Amino acid sequence: MLVTFLRIALAGIRGRALAALLTALLAAVTAAVLTLALGLRSVADEPWDRTFRETNGAHLIALGGPEVARLARLPGVVEAAPPVPGSFTSFALAGQRFALNALATGPEPPRVERPAVTSGRWLTAADEIVLEQSFAAALGIRPGDAVDAAASSGRIRLRVVGVAAIASGAPYPDHQPGIGFVARDALVAIQPDSERWIWSQAVRLSEPARADELAGRARQSFRPESRVVVESWFERRSEAGDRSRTTTIVLTAYSALLLVAGVLVLVNLVGGRAVTRHREIGLLKAVGFTPRLVALLFLVEQLLLGLAGAGAGVAGGAVLLPLVAGDSAALLASTPATVTGAHVALSIAAVCTLMAVATVLPTIRGARLGVVHALAAGRSRRSAGAASRSIPLGRPLPLTLGLKEALGRSSRTLIAALALTVTVAALVAGLTFETTTRNEANIDAGALAAISRPGDRAAPGAADQLAPGHPDPIAVPGMSARLRPIVHSLNAVLVLIAAINLLAIVVLTVRERTRDLAVLKAIGLTPAQLGRSVHAAQTVAVAAASALGIPLGLALFLGVYAIVNGDTDRTAIPPWWALAATPLLLAAAVWAITLAPARRASQLDVTTALSRE
Repeated sequence: MLVTFLRIALAGIRGRALAALLTALLAAVTAAVLTLALGLRSVADEPWDRTFRETNGAHLIALGGPEVARLARLPGVVEAAPPVPGSFTSFALAGQRFALNALATGPEPPRVERPAVTSGRWLTAADEIVLEQSFAAALGIRPGDAVDAAASSGRIRLRVVGVAAIASGAPYPDHQPGIGFVARDALVAIQPDSERWIWSQAVRLSEPARADELAGRARQSFRPESRVVVESWFERRSEAGDRSRTTTIVLTAYSALLLVAGVLVLVNLVGGRAVTRHREIGLLKAVGFTPRLVALLFLVEQLLLGLAGAGAGVAGGAVLLPLVAGDSAALLASTPATVTGAHVALSIAAVCTLMAVATVLPTIRGARLGVVHALAAGRSRRSAGAASRSIPLGRPLPLTLGLKEALGRSSRTLIAALALTVTVAALVAGLTFETTTRNEANIDAGALAAISRPGDRAAPGAADQLAPGHPDPIAVPGMSARLRPIVHSLNAVLVLIAAINLLAIVVLTVRERTRDLAVLKAIGLTPAQLGRSVHAAQTVAVAAASALGIPLGLALFLGVYAIVNGDTDRTAIPPWWALAATPLLLAAAVWAITLAPARRASQLDVTTALSRE
């Protein structure tokens, strides 16, 4: 019995290949986005936490003069390394100059904040250097290379013998200058004046959860003129994961939109399949299938498609995750971003639940059809009654017929309008994102111009060689630049889902209205009028989606922006003409999507269509 049941389910899938393909594609897209969102949640913190544990990371770090050693005497400190001196310098690479923060840890790494060597080895001689891994990766420097660091008396050649990870804040190039670990003799050669060294003191606490409180007390214990900076591990952890968390928030918002759109599309697809399979339902009930078994058959078909699509989507999400989270995973820890078994299980479970919810109601309604009524292949009483609502005929006739069709199937029109509303909201949010990005760039450019007026810079000298007063000549993409491909890609996905939904609705409507369209053609409507009536049936959904989607999209962007940035001071609303163009572009897109089904409706053969019914 089970084998027969599965064979019938597979036959139902093969018999409606287009609908099955669209359903599986929707499941794959939803699973891929969910996988990315879940994967990025772990990328935000787990790699940093792993690096923090492996390097015995500091709960508090003080930067400043030799007096930072007093941090080790703070109540609650259980472990402290000797203060580490450092100095700024620079080196030339490919004709350009890069800054370097040289820390004199010596041949023995410190016990607290101990760099974890990920490539090569630790330094053993005065002419060797170990680079922090995000700095080395960004500049393409590997063990075996050499850098000529600027020194007080010229330059000193340092051989790169290793690359190491540390639980610092934001990785290079977001945080500059890059970090290198050298011997004390090398530091003396770079900067012989110890009064100009910058010292760092790292400690671990008996109560790490009180790090912020103790950091505040430590700042008060230092004299204001000492200019000592004290950071807690919470601050560094937050700074390191900001980029991934922002991406996660954006993906989570789009995941919610995709789930809503997915449910709406699946309700239409499944409901449409139930309507077009009335004769099959009648045959199944005639041979002994109960309404529950019929509903279960439909559910199994959808779950098989959902499992196949979700499997492909999870695989695609696993491939895309390192690309989307690439810098964060590679720079915060030595272990790249990966999809775990829990991520796979959650994504597949969410997609299958989505399939089940969207399948249950339409299939139960279809399964309750009587055997004789189902075998007659007519429409359900509810559909027939809804379609026969009286609407006075007027001019233009195609628009009147289209409105009659839309209002006659109000539930389907409502679903289409809601799906389009989600799409419009996403597009408006993307448009607002672009407008805000340009506004932020203008604000930043104005601020930079205000602090970079001619005459403000001193003439270059030895200090410029040791510590360049400008950012390194390396591209540092802002958050907007990182998010742009993600936002636009997900907008494209939502547009694809909306197109699938519209196409399914129009194809189903034309199939259901075959007899009505044939009668209209027989009494004198031209093919062009029939085609326009099919197009006009979607105008109601377009109008409703535009009215709801534009304010919803603005609210969606402002809400996400406020969550990420804490306020909306730098946001900018798109110009009115751009917002006004959205419904026009949407109407044009709907017209293009429904063009093929409308042409098919206009070319119906009256005799064949009526005899088929």
